Amino acid sequence: MRCVDDNDITNCAASLEKLGMTPDRVRVYNAIKSAAEKFSFNPAREYFSGLVWDGQARLDKWLAYYLGCDDDAPEYLAFIGKKWLTAAEALMLSLPARLNHQM
Repeated sequence: MRCVDDNDITNCAASLEKLGMTPDRVRVYNAIKSAAEKFSFNPAREYFSGLVWDGQARLDKWLAYYLGCDDDAPEYLAFIGKKWLTAAEALMLSLPARLNHQM
């Protein structure tokens, strides 16, 4: 995905001129913006909303399993792992959230 730029507006206006229309740049931009908002989607939201949980608990151990963290403090890893993934999911799904920590 990317933002609409001046080249997109120019190309769209040129295509409309070939069809006999004489649009101004502001109207072309507003039409593109309106269509983009109407047909927007979030691929992450689409993917995750289609998943069904199989009942297998995985969050407690993902830091040790996938990142190789020492499992000396399993309660701590389970807590931090759940919080971090929850925040990452909120960011991905465009919920108002901040994730100011790195792993």
